[in-house]
Amino acid sequence: MAQTSGKAGTSSRTTKATPAQTTRRRASANRAPTRRAGASVIGADQRHAMIAETAFYYAEQRGFQGDMAMDDWLRAEAKIDARIAGKRKPAVR
Repeated sequence: MAQTSGKAGTSSRTTKATPAQTTRRRASANRAPTRRAGASVIGADQRHAMIAETAFYYAEQRGFQGDMAMDDWLRAEAKIDARIAGKRKPAVR
């Protein structure tokens, strides 16, 4: 698509990205983060699954009694995030 200005001898062009360029941009935006030596990358889906599993075990330990699902989830989230960050698990009483 080309646009020309009203003045003689001058023009400004507006071009659209080709499908190949758009695909390359999308692919690079969706690319997984690069790994550092010795570091592992955990995606959002894997993190979510790890938190859900840990929260389930917390609920199981207390016999699934009470309405503490949110507490179980937050406790599990803190534990998993600490592991991902390479820290020790926080002391939870």
